[in-house]
Amino acid sequence: MNDDHDPQNEEEGNEEAGPPRPPFRLQRRPTAPGESHRRPAGGGRPLQRSIDREEFEQLVGEAVALLPAEFRQRMENIEVLVDDWPTPAQRRSVGLRAHETLFGLYEGIPHTRRSTHYNLAMPDRIWIFQGPIERAFGHDRDRLRREVCRVVLHEIAHHFGIDDDRLRELGY
Repeated sequence: MNDDHDPQNEEEGNEEAGPPRPPFRLQRRPTAPGESHRRPAGGGRPLQRSIDREEFEQLVGEAVALLPAEFRQRMENIEVLVDDWPTPAQRRSVGLRAHETLFGLYEGIPHTRRSTHYNLAMPDRIWIFQGPIERAFGHDRDRLRREVCRVVLHEIAHHFGIDDDRLRELGY
């Protein structure tokens, strides 16, 4: 799913256009139906899905939609990506051990660290990893929905400069 910001959808009286699109993109890497394209860390069999990619992406989009409009509008120069599993490099970047799990990852420069020199920068990225989330919570649809929401909001908080210690205090 590729959602680019389109100012024409914001025109008053343009009822066919629907609601305004967010100023970020939600996109995915393609996978074969029914299983992931990358194996989990440590090898093993690819995940057999309990939810298809489109439905999972919808959960991610719903989580973003829960943000107050003032936050959604400040999500500038960012892509929200859904992938099956984190790469070994992504796992190393946060210092994970073999038995630890990564549900999401923020890669970029948080708003609190941006200066007047922040221009022409590559988009920040928020990665949401379907495989680990689904493996941990896929047996219960309601729990899966809550955890996707929690992970998405956690990674968006990093975009706004909130660190892991503060997020743990807040329950994220």
